[in-house]
This record gives sequence, C-alpha cells and structure tokens, in this order.
Amino acid sequence: MERWNQYGALEPVWSSGTSMEWWNQYGVVEPVGAQLTEPLPGKYNCKFQLKKDNSSNPNSQTQNEMPKFYPCAVCQKRTKPKERRSINRDIKKYLQRRLFIETKESDIICNKCRHKYYVAETLTYKKNENNRSDPEYIPSTTQPRSKSTPVSPPSVSLNLKTTSKTHSRCLVCKRPGPKLVVLTSDARFSVFLEQNILIPAGSRCCPVHLYEGLLSATSLENVPVIENAYGFSDSLSLLEDLGIRAEMPSFINKGQKQMPCEDANNSRFVTKIRWVVESANARIKSWKYFNYVLPTNQIPYIGDYLRIVCALSNKYFQPLCSPHSEDGDTRLASRMLSLSSGGNTLKSYVEANNLERRSALWKPVSDVVLDNFPRFTEEQLRSLTCGVYQLKMSSSYIQEHLDGNCDIQVHADDNDLLRVWIQSRHTSSRKYLLWIRYSLSDIIAWYCKCRAGERVVGMCSHIASVVWYLSYARHLESNIYGVQNWGEYLADASKIPEPIDLSDSESEASIIEE
Repeated sequence: MERWNQYGALEPVWSSGTSMEWWNQYGVVEPVGAQLTEPLPGKYNCKFQLKKDNSSNPNSQTQNEMPKFYPCAVCQKRTKPKERRSINRDIKKYLQRRLFIETKESDIICNKCRHKYYVAETLTYKKNENNRSDPEYIPSTTQPRSKSTPVSPPSVSLNLKTTSKTHSRCLVCKRPGPKLVVLTSDARFSVFLEQNILIPAGSRCCPVHLYEGLLSATSLENVPVIENAYGFSDSLSLLEDLGIRAEMPSFINKGQKQMPCEDANNSRFVTKIRWVVESANARIKSWKYFNYVLPTNQIPYIGDYLRIVCALSNKYFQPLCSPHSEDGDTRLASRMLSLSSGGNTLKSYVEANNLERRSALWKPVSDVVLDNFPRFTEEQLRSLTCGVYQLKMSSSYIQEHLDGNCDIQVHADDNDLLRVWIQSRHTSSRKYLLWIRYSLSDIIAWYCKCRAGERVVGMCSHIASVVWYLSYARHLESNIYGVQNWGEYLADASKIPEPIDLSDSESEASIIEE
C-alpha cells in the first residue's frame, strides 16, 4: 500500500504482517504498527490506527502494563488518585523545618498528612493570636532561623584525651621492644576512670610500668596525651545551676610533686563516701558473670540476673554495714571533719627547721626509744587511718624492709620525732622520707614526701605501714606480715581468719600512692 505524504512524495505504508513503514517529518523511514479499519473511496485513501512498533523491545509490554507508584512524601504510603495532593511552598517549608524532609516538584502528599499539617498550623496560629492579646505577653527575642536546612550530623566528635596507638614502642616511655606487654582492657578502663585518658586497644608498655596488671602511679603521671578531655569536671557548672552540689577527687596539676593538704583531705572525703557504692559493686562483681563485658544479646536478661545475685547476697552474705555501727560512723565522720579543719603542722615544722637535709640531727633508733611507741589495736588503727586499704598494704611494705636494711632514725634532741626512709613499691630506685611525731598514748602528727603524704584526714600507706608495725605487728608472737602461709589451715579450713572487706581499696584510686 502506498500513500502521498505531506511533502508530496509517494511512500509505501503497508508491508508484510501488521507492520508499516512511512516517511516521518525528518525524512527517515520509521517502522510503525498499523491496523486497517475501514477503507475509504479512492486509490490511495484508507483509514489507519497508528501505533509505534515496540516489537524490538521484549519488555515493552510488561513495562506499559505496570501501574506507576505514587507514594506520599511523608508517610510513604501508596496513594490513590483521589488522595493525591501537590506540595505547595508552605507545606514544603513545614516539612523542612519540622520533619527534615526534602521534597521535589514531582512529589505528592496524601490527604491524611495534608490534613495533619493544616491542623498543626491552625493550632500554632491560634496560640500566637492568644499571646498577642495578652497584655503581659513579651515577644521572643530569638534570632530568625537560618535559611539553610538543619541536618542532624551522622556522628558527634568528643574532644577526649587519648594516646597515640603503637605496637612497637612503650606507651609510657616510648622505648622500642621487644619485651613489651599488651595492656588489658581492665588496665585501659582504669586509666580512663582515673585520668580521663583513652588508650587504644592493643597498646603496649614495658612490664616495669605495671603493678598487679594495672598501670602504676608513676606511669599514670607520665602517660603522654595528645588532646584535652571533656569529662565529669565539665558538667560541674551545669550541676550547680540545677542546685546539685557535686564533688570529685582532686588530681595533681602538671609540674606539682605533691597534692596540697586541703585538696588531699577533700579527696579523702569523696573517696570515703564513694566507698558505699563501690563496696556493693565489688560484691556484685565477685560473680563471674558480672565481672566481664557482656554481649548485647544478654541485655534482656541482665536485670533478672542482677536481682537474683542481690537477693543471694542479702540472704547469705554478711551486711556491708552493721546496724549497730551508726554511732561509730558518726564519730568517725566527726573526727575526719575535725582533722580537716587544720593544716599539716608537722610539714611546716620540717620545712622551717630544714629537717630533710640536716642529717646530723638524726641518729639510729634504739630499742629503748621504740618501747615508748604507743600500742594500738586493729580497731584503733582503722580509726587512725580512716579506712582499711592502708593497713592492707602495710604487711607488704614492712616485709621488704625487714628483708633489707630498715632505716628508722630518731631526732637527737626530740625523742618523740621519728624519721623513716621507706621504699616505693612501684619504683625500685625511689625512696620516700616520712616523719612521725608521737606520745605515749597517741600519734600526734605525720608527714610524708609522697604525692598524698601531706593529708591529715587519714594517712598514706607509707606512714600507715610504719605505725602498723611499731604499734601492733612487732608485739605479736606470730609473723603476720609478708605473704600469708595458707598451708597452716589445710588441716582445718574452718579456722581460716575472717577476711576484712577490702572494698575501700577502690576508693583510694584517685589518690594514688607509691
């Protein structure tokens, strides 16, 4: 079949099957689908229904039959034609400001979401009108919102103190290996709690920097950091605005060798109060399940397990505080407050008379002088030290000095003043010098050159070990210092002495002693 096109040229329009070809307006032969319906008079006249030939695309029929999906820009639900509404400028601004939704010109909104928008806008308008009608209404002085759309950041950076990550060098002294040990998670967590310093996992250090698996006091002081921290101290101003009085242990500033007396006393108050919580936590962590990091799939069961453990502890364990010890606690608190009211008088006396350098004023102590040293019971020692942690460390300190040279000296003109050189338990090359003034019945004053030795609320472990030995341990028939021989109780295990609750040792973490 042939026909005259619009350019006056004769063109074929019918070929085999139902396909057709014709000259389009650009002079190119284009295949089209055609269906002859009703012929008209004339040689080249006929009636056609033209349809583009998509036989070359096998998926064309499937694509044309699939209905188009029109989701709502807010609720993402599929909308019917009667429910579709266009998004005008006001709705677009509202979605950006309240829901952080960016819309396009082709997006639609369903009738239900559009109705919610008008309800919210109506309530806001009525509220503003009521405020304007109020004679005491004061307009807001806030700055207008920025034209830029507020977007929630994918992450928030915290400016915390941290250390460099290294495997080949020591974390503290930066010395190369090979004898380096990897810091455990408990050691890294302890550093973060005490110093607000994050140590990357896998970091290593020399074995000499560790004590009982944790970084020693000297090592903590020398840990290099690369950024400043935001911790509990940064929230103190907020807590004060809320009417909450917050206290935290003090730390030695950079360049200082010893904590001031007032700061050391205040830190002891904080750690003494904190012992109540830490003692309970230590009892819970005595169960293996709670002593390790738990996986996330255990979160639904942790609450039940914790209630079971607490119920067993309340039923079968001894109470942390005796109900009859309220009077004793009150007396101890009053004594600690009275001790903190004055400074360290012995330190002032030592510095004024230069007793640290004038070695000619001191002579070796004799047994006659030591007989005048007062005797104390364990309860009196606990009251003197305001805790049990120092008494626990006393036996290990004294054992080292009894095995070596014990250097206890007495003042030549004042027999009630002792000077003692004591070895650091962390660093073999470091010794601390301490002074003790006593009478026939009591310990009057004390002072040590260690970092926490200036405090008068309690005493450091160095002073406590000397007082413990001279007033209690040396008068006992059996040897109770050093490593305890548990083989003595193999015949009858029921005779094992009742252990002292040493939870207070955790409270001393903020005032690190050597």
